[in-house]
Amino acid sequence: MTDALPAHEDRLTVRVLGAPQVRDSRRAWVNLNPAPGALLMALVLAGPAGRSAQWLRREIWSELPGDHRNPVAKNVLLLRKHKDSILIPKPGPGGVYVLQVSEEQIDVTAFSRGVASLATDTPASHVDSLLALWRDNPWTTSTRLRSETWYEVRKDRDRLVAYIRAMEPARREELTQWHRFCELSPSEAAGWRNHPTTTRSKPRKRVLIVDDQIGHALAAVLSGSYDCDVVTSLSGWHKMLRDEHPLDYDCALVDRHLTEGIDAGGEVVLLELHAHRPGIPTALMSADLPFEDFDQVKTRLGVRTVISKHNNEKSTMVPLVHVVNRLVTGA
Repeated sequence: MTDALPAHEDRLTVRVLGAPQVRDSRRAWVNLNPAPGALLMALVLAGPAGRSAQWLRREIWSELPGDHRNPVAKNVLLLRKHKDSILIPKPGPGGVYVLQVSEEQIDVTAFSRGVASLATDTPASHVDSLLALWRDNPWTTSTRLRSETWYEVRKDRDRLVAYIRAMEPARREELTQWHRFCELSPSEAAGWRNHPTTTRSKPRKRVLIVDDQIGHALAAVLSGSYDCDVVTSLSGWHKMLRDEHPLDYDCALVDRHLTEGIDAGGEVVLLELHAHRPGIPTALMSADLPFEDFDQVKTRLGVRTVISKHNNEKSTMVPLVHVVNRLVTGA
């Protein structure tokens, strides 16, 4: 069997199976902001065929007016700053942008090659390394790309799931990453695991997090107790509304300032959320709270509480589990 998967994470320089990341010159992982991150994801998924500026503009920045300065070139420049990890040559007239990174250095292409190499005698450790590449469900963490863009990746993921389900139980027990992987897609995982109805655990409460700075870090803090969806932009929120998302959350945490669009875009999200889901428990988060009485803020926006937070995902997170517990239980 060929070594179709990086044996060590050190071979990877680009990760999109979760929040998009690249390695810097010190070999440390850097989280990308939503816009360049979505652009990187689009180019990774396009492969050698690349994507035109028109396609990227239409798919990733559909909310911008037609005469807006070209965001594609701007964000390509941002990605080119990571020259140790990313090479995106300037296309010729009518050409396309292509990400020139070796396949074994990209998690999603390494994953696809690894799935294609599966055989009856594939070691469990190899299967485990495929599962370990997934840090989150990318078509839910990326709100700027349509889920259809991930079609081929989903097919490969489903092939791996089918392979694991067909494994002998004793061999499946050797996998250390299987249960963690299932937690990334809880709505599908019950079928994957084939748990009997009598032992199926009670569905976990669901939390909507709207935050463009530390949303995924907050979700990681809550992941032990709650299932979380993260929205990182006002346009991502409006896409949920256009897609008629059921908004079937038990509570929502909304950051007041979102970097794109109007100032205090989180207030727009809260007002629209309450219009679609009257009575849903919500909390306003902000690193720069408005200069007004908190009781007035809560009344004006219909939130249960106001949380002061920071935007450094490497610092200690607000103890949100207790806050969410109170929101969900009404305590």
